Amino acid sequence: MNAPNKRRLIYLAVLLAIISLSATLRIENWSDFLIYPDSYRYLLAAKDQLVVFDKPLFVYLIKLVGLATGNLELSGHLIVICVSLASIPLLYFALSKYFGRRIALISCFLFGISFSHIVWSGYIMPDALAVFLYIISLFFLLEYPLICGFFLLLAVLVRPEYILLFVPAAFFYLLKKKGRRILGLLPGISLSVLFMVLSKPDLSTVFILKPGSAEFIYNFLSGDFLIIFLGLLGMFYLYKKEKDWLLYFLSSLILLVLIYQITSPSNWRYGTHLLVGLSVPAAFFINRLVEGFPQKGIFRLGMILILVAVVGQIVFSFRGIRSNHPELSYETVSASKIKTLVQLPDLLILSYYNEAYAWHLDKKAISFDEVSCQEEIILIEDQPTRDFSSLELQELKDGYELTELGSFWVNQGYFYKNKIYLEKAPVVLYLAKREDGEKTSCNNSGL
Repeated sequence: MNAPNKRRLIYLAVLLAIISLSATLRIENWSDFLIYPDSYRYLLAAKDQLVVFDKPLFVYLIKLVGLATGNLELSGHLIVICVSLASIPLLYFALSKYFGRRIALISCFLFGISFSHIVWSGYIMPDALAVFLYIISLFFLLEYPLICGFFLLLAVLVRPEYILLFVPAAFFYLLKKKGRRILGLLPGISLSVLFMVLSKPDLSTVFILKPGSAEFIYNFLSGDFLIIFLGLLGMFYLYKKEKDWLLYFLSSLILLVLIYQITSPSNWRYGTHLLVGLSVPAAFFINRLVEGFPQKGIFRLGMILILVAVVGQIVFSFRGIRSNHPELSYETVSASKIKTLVQLPDLLILSYYNEAYAWHLDKKAISFDEVSCQEEIILIEDQPTRDFSSLELQELKDGYELTELGSFWVNQGYFYKNKIYLEKAPVVLYLAKREDGEKTSCNNSGL
């Protein structure tokens, strides 16, 4: 066997080892905990009980795989875990085209052990699918811009903000190819401009930290400390080697960070979408240390510190956030107890977590905004309803005759916007009938 083939086999063997480690970390973080409200909305949409306009591709995939598995929750998990693992070899083959096998291998290793990608691959959430489609678009970026644009558009159907990435892709292609075949990206550029116009962002607040921004920064830094630190250091070396690529990745990162700052800065799972852009400069920094390792003591010390940090990152990613919440969500346990406690009549369900109960109890549900249209409903007075809809709850009690059907304690807190809130009172089930007996003219079928 000649030397090039031998090296190729060594790189592939290391890649398989990285995939195996990444699979172990992701399977360990598989969680049956459903994130409210997102996971429920995707599942209900796949069941044709709800329409999710901004992320239809994820919903359709759940529905399609569900035809084979017969279980939509399992289908959602399988899609996320499969695209999460497939992203690692795809990232390797994409980056090896542009930077060589060593950079690609280091980059996909850092990506494979990254905390955010591992954790959010364990839940029924669309983030891993969007990253997967973006990596495919990266593979075709220079040679086939039309195919690159197609996969970016698919990513937009999973995460709408990815439409902004057409802009850096187009400018990068112009730098590299001097405008040839740029027409393949022009539709995406036009949609990017339209997206910004329609969203009407308040640009005056872009550089002002909103409530939740500090929490996002802290969570992202503490979770993915290795790839962030190395990525920032590596931008200097990427600038020396590949200025155009630095401009592409840096502009992509800035656009995503700005749109998250404008829209929902507290949602720290958005860090998942920044990992690819950070992994490349991080790989350049490690590669520089490897090249200088035999020459200077400072390089050796740097490699030792990075190895220690790598071990720490793997351990931290392995633990994930499972200890931050119970095995099953508050509403999952609550719905399970409702099933054993009482046979519910065929009526619409009202609760603050209406999507969750609609899913778990296999019944239609409504929100407090729709309750005025109903003569008779099932009211689930749980802790989230008391905490977030106290005024609406009192108005309903004043206008409806309530018959208690049962009560119970869930014996755990509930998860809302990355926090666990304590249970202070038992869940009470009511049959609620309108006291005035007046007929209503609106027609609302619920979720």
